Amino acid sequence: KIKISVVPPLASAAMVLVEEADDDDEDRAEKDACERRVAAEDRRKLHAERKVEIDRWLNAKIRRLFPPEDATGPPELDAWEDIPPRKVTDEERGVLAMFISVVHCQPNELNLANHHEIMEVARTSRWLEEDPCTLELLCQILRSLRAADQGALLEAPELRMEEMLLCAINTLAAPPRAGCSEGFGNLYELFALIGDPKSDKAWELRTKYMKKEYAAEAIFESLMPSARSKPGAADPDDGEPPLLGCFEWCLLGIMAALLICLFLFVLFSRRRLAAMPALTSAELDIARQAGPSGEL
Repeated sequence: KIKISVVPPLASAAMVLVEEADDDDEDRAEKDACERRVAAEDRRKLHAERKVEIDRWLNAKIRRLFPPEDATGPPELDAWEDIPPRKVTDEERGVLAMFISVVHCQPNELNLANHHEIMEVARTSRWLEEDPCTLELLCQILRSLRAADQGALLEAPELRMEEMLLCAINTLAAPPRAGCSEGFGNLYELFALIGDPKSDKAWELRTKYMKKEYAAEAIFESLMPSARSKPGAADPDDGEPPLLGCFEWCLLGIMAALLICLFLFVLFSRRRLAAMPALTSAELDIARQAGPSGEL
């Protein structure tokens, strides 16, 4: 016996619709993947073109920051700060130019869309994350721009380079200030933290990163090295007691007030003695004749 199953017309139509929907999903997924590949290729071409321009611009600024040394002249006596700017090679300068290109984003925006390109550059050049002198180099280049213009407005190309340089400074300065681990891998930890914030603290860090507040802190510390936090320094928010308590500050204030009063007393006493009239010779003779008793 042969059993013949007859598929109802409605069920057959539903199966056809499901197959067409699956085909549409596959076509859509393939189309999306193709668009992503095209967009990635366009970004690579854009970054390659901008890298040449940024590298040329960096070369001129670094030459101005590190002028050629005169071998016949006296040795340089003025040392750099405790964190000197990194003296990059030509190859490292090219890597730095590519990094500046891939981290660039518009004001009040995030560069998380380029995190794959950023992580690739950081992975192949670990010194970007491990050496703090790299950040100091970028900060001093940015400071030299403002020192050179002397209050005048920068031209459009310089403003564009300054904006890209600010994004690079913000990206390198953010991980240690956001509480990420030091050294290689801190950018990955930063993007994982602010890319999908799960706490109010993470949202706060994301907002600071978007506003480029970390770049402002790094530039200020480069300008004022004494304000730079030292490794192992006590954090005012970590619950440790301050260096001086209220009693010690009050005691210092009282001692300072007493010293000021003593100084004023001595000063006015000298002025009063200087203002008194001097005794004449006749008055001095009478005083000697009077003797200790005061009688003539």
